[in-house]
Amino acid sequence: MLFRVTRKHEVCSICIKFPNKLPVIVERYPHEMTLHLLDKTKFLVPFELTLGQFLCLLRSKIDLESTQAMYLLVSERSMSCMSSSMGEVYFL
Repeated sequence: MLFRVTRKHEVCSICIKFPNKLPVIVERYPHEMTLHLLDKTKFLVPFELTLGQFLCLLRSKIDLESTQAMYLLVSERSMSCMSSSMGEVYFL
């Protein structure tokens, strides 16, 4: 529980410092064994960036081949449309 309170506090302070950006935390699925770990898991992205563009950014950081699949789950439960902006996804 303390972890969530700390993370919420961190997100609030980031939103105050950078009102035009969204804080995004990317975590690998716990049972995933084949994907490489990201060197960075916290990102500040513009509201207008689409989920598809963000996925391309992540794929390049993980160095995935074009034949390998990657899925993004929002809040551990749902997939969103790749044409949705990060702002739309963030405020769902």
